[in-house]
Amino acid sequence: RLFVVAGAGIAGVTCAETLARLCPYDSITIISESELLKGVCNVKKLSKTLEEFSVVETPLSSVSFTSPNIQIVRGRITSISHADHTLYYSSVGSDQEQQQQQIKYDYLCLCTGARPNVVIRDSPHVLGIRDTETVEHLRRRLVNARRVVIVGNGGIALELVHEIAHCEVIWAIKDDHIGNAFFDTQAAEFLLPELYVATHQPSAEESSSSVPPSSSSSSSPAPYTLTPSSSTQGGTALGPSWYSKYGLSSMVPVSVPLEHPEPSVEGVERPHQDTCTVLTRTSVTNDVDVTNINIMMNAHAAETHSVPIYPRKYLPVIEYNTTLRRILRDEDHTPVDQEAGWPVYIELSNGKIYGCDFVVSATGVTPNSTGLEGFRIELDGGLYVDKFMRTSVSDVYAAGDICTITWAESPQWFQMRLWSQARTQGRYAADCIASHSRNEDNSQDLELSFDFELFAHATRFFGHRVVMLGLYNAQGLDPQKTKIFVRQSPGVSYMKIVLFDGRMQGALLVGQTDLEETFENLILNQLDVEAFGEDLLNPDIDVEDFFDYDTGVSILGCKLHHLAGLIPFASRGS
Repeated sequence: RLFVVAGAGIAGVTCAETLARLCPYDSITIISESELLKGVCNVKKLSKTLEEFSVVETPLSSVSFTSPNIQIVRGRITSISHADHTLYYSSVGSDQEQQQQQIKYDYLCLCTGARPNVVIRDSPHVLGIRDTETVEHLRRRLVNARRVVIVGNGGIALELVHEIAHCEVIWAIKDDHIGNAFFDTQAAEFLLPELYVATHQPSAEESSSSVPPSSSSSSSPAPYTLTPSSSTQGGTALGPSWYSKYGLSSMVPVSVPLEHPEPSVEGVERPHQDTCTVLTRTSVTNDVDVTNINIMMNAHAAETHSVPIYPRKYLPVIEYNTTLRRILRDEDHTPVDQEAGWPVYIELSNGKIYGCDFVVSATGVTPNSTGLEGFRIELDGGLYVDKFMRTSVSDVYAAGDICTITWAESPQWFQMRLWSQARTQGRYAADCIASHSRNEDNSQDLELSFDFELFAHATRFFGHRVVMLGLYNAQGLDPQKTKIFVRQSPGVSYMKIVLFDGRMQGALLVGQTDLEETFENLILNQLDVEAFGEDLLNPDIDVEDFFDYDTGVSILGCKLHHLAGLIPFASRGS
């Protein structure tokens, strides 16, 4: 049998690796427009559904798969003939640029990812960020930059604003708080001081694109030889901690600040108060009562656990609730900053005008489905796939950012175009292809082989580990039946849990909390934990001691009504 995987990003490579393991005697071809292959290594299982891993980019010419049945072809897909199972492509990166070639397939998996949404296309002053090539371009332009404007409020924008410290940054976001795709207002307020007073210094683990060593780590070697790349060709999406590879935070300022205020840490320094707990109730935008537990660290704890402070020479300026309206022509802008001789002037929707060296567009992505004829396309531009990752075209599958999943039945799972979901979708698509190619009737086993039960993603922002589980922002829940509990230690950790009818639906964890597995189990088992309330976040209580997750039964049983007063915990060792 002939398997063809289109795309050498995380989804495509994972799909090809899995097919090679499941079908060792069949031919597998990866066709890639990019000169780089994205490999996954140093996989660390944090819980059943949650994992961290490193992404290593390698030139196709340097990749040597240990599976002999995998080969790589570099080319740009031009068309697909569904009737005779033929994929047509033109060669790239060689003298055969326009030469049309073809490859037959029995089963095809499309993993060509997504392309960046650029706020203003075809402008030399606007740079879209998505892949290695565009980041290399950004790094070169930043060397002599005095001021840049960043538009967008997703993960890449968050990382860029935090990392770029050698020049002025104007950050335009359409929301009323930073990181709207991941955080609510309170979580954003927790992270905001880190943005203003600290410049992230990459740790050894990030600089080497690896996860922290741990006795509980489960590292998976890559099934091919990986060689560090210096190529500027790109195409596939950026992976976790991508910024540490480009030294954005270590650039040296090229000029004196332009009437920019000196950084001040007054009011946002790490607290040195005596340890205390403050419980308050506030209202959030969806009218859900939130119990806040603010932990003020003592001096010793602050020195031991806080993130090191590295003064920034320039403080980012955040423009909230605004978008980029237009790039001004010379005759359109006022003399503001005229003496600076900025290469470009932009106008925001709030009416403000800024001069800058260039604009960075980090406003999300669009599925790369343009030009694919005969496929059912969803409203967001992604390819339709059924519960076995099959598209509307016979024997053609899809995985990763290019596809749109609408059939997940679990209320705690939803699709976000993240590298963690690209990896799991690529693996699941390969399982389905291998099973269908053998005409196996194991639909029920396939459905259970991939966990669509729980949204789970681990990443890093501003030097903190961030874990998102389930409906971590109470997405779609009735406010009248929802309770949210928040516990935070400024500069150290932020923990939020979401309860609906007494059962945990989601959690957001920032910092080293070691609670991801416990909360994952509580979400998956849907145990009634309403009696615990805010004590679920109490560091003096080991919540997992009170549950048998295999049976889904509370060990405390009839004693649950005593938990509010914490009386049983004094003798829990007995």
